[in-house]
Amino acid sequence: MSRLQMVHTLGRHVDLAWGEQPLFRYVYQPDTPSLESPRPYFHPLHTLAGDVITGFRPNDHRWHHGLSMTVAYLSGENFWGGVTYQDGGYVQLNNNGRQQHTAWDALTCDGEQAALDERLTWLTHAGEVWFEEQRRIGVSASAITADAWSLELGLRLRNVTHQPLVLGSPTTQGRPNAGYGGLTWRGARDLTRGTIQIESGLIAHGDEEPLMGQRGRWLAYT
Repeated sequence: MSRLQMVHTLGRHVDLAWGEQPLFRYVYQPDTPSLESPRPYFHPLHTLAGDVITGFRPNDHRWHHGLSMTVAYLSGENFWGGVTYQDGGYVQLNNNGRQQHTAWDALTCDGEQAALDERLTWLTHAGEVWFEEQRRIGVSASAITADAWSLELGLRLRNVTHQPLVLGSPTTQGRPNAGYGGLTWRGARDLTRGTIQIESGLIAHGDEEPLMGQRGRWLAYT
């Protein structure tokens, strides 16, 4: 019978597997360039069939790092990576922040439950701490079926600047239909032209435009 297995490579990453099948690698000390707003990320992320469903640093957007937490615009700072949208176009500014691993509060796996409790700081390009974050990553054997598994994520960010921080995106800066940011998944290239469905029942086939600006508690991609 399969069990959850964890391997921790100190100062670098954590691997989780279900029996012999890898589930994910979580890189908590990345070595990506500063212009890509370094941050912890999941890659590769696998299905139970062994397929990799994340992409990492693709040629068109080198700052796309698997599955990661990002903010494209935070009071002028860029935690997304790459260029920033302003005045009708994208420009490279000295504003690429980073997320830095601080400590593990828990890193456990007993075969039935895996729990990764992490503390992080969000630092601006100048090195100022703007957010302190508590991140919870969990996988439960009870939620693994014959053909699917669940990754649970909890993120709590606390503003430590003693002044308001404004969350935004290229759309808040003037570009239509570019409200990206937050928990972000860069899919593998094999996953293009899929079907997107949201809670309301709206479906888009191979083109996300019909769903742009729609709200929902969940999104499914097949």
